[in-house]
Amino acid sequence: MWAGNNEDFTFDFETYLNVLPPARRKFGAMFFTYGGPKNFPQGGMNEKGLFFDLNAIPEVPRAEYRDYEKRKDVQL
Repeated sequence: MWAGNNEDFTFDFETYLNVLPPARRKFGAMFFTYGGPKNFPQGGMNEKGLFFDLNAIPEVPRAEYRDYEKRKDVQL
């Protein structure tokens, strides 16, 4: 499977590739930030192949998700 992201709204020479080594009970990962390494992540992937990125779709209120109140927190 291919995954990718496109940041076409900005052109920035200050793009950082952040690499996090694996740690106790945490996977290693890599992700991009703009303007500095500590800025908000813009997309990346962990060592197991879980890809993430953000999107710009309209917000959906939680109340519209069926059974939202029955959700369980993920325990790692």
